[in-house]
Amino acid sequence: MAAASFVAGRLFVQSENIISKKREVYQAYLDKCLTAHDAYKQGSQDEIDFDDLKPSGDFFLYASQEVIVLVGLHVDSLNEAFDQIDNDTDALHPAFKTSITKYNSVLAAMRRDVLAWSIHGIYEKMFGDKRARKLLNDSTK
Repeated sequence: MAAASFVAGRLFVQSENIISKKREVYQAYLDKCLTAHDAYKQGSQDEIDFDDLKPSGDFFLYASQEVIVLVGLHVDSLNEAFDQIDNDTDALHPAFKTSITKYNSVLAAMRRDVLAWSIHGIYEKMFGDKRARKLLNDSTK
């Protein structure tokens, strides 16, 4: 009984360490990531380096595949939005709405990823999350 408790405790501690690192990595990325609103306020596409918005380093080590795919889609949609606007374009341009939707998908995927490693994610680990896979498939179309 003591051995089983020890192993369960070690597994719990390691999952908490992974959660902590995932949160740090995601927070660091979100600090440098532009939302469509921030990018629109910042100005022209010449002032924004889209390569800096792409993740690197520990992000690829700790992020789930779903998050990595959605981040790429968000950066691409932001780049496409800037191709379609100029200084007189309405802030609610459809390209920016698409970019905002992609950004919200990134945030939701990050939340799901972190929750999957918590004690609340045991159900998803045991039975799978069909809803999350459906969202990923829908957002990549």
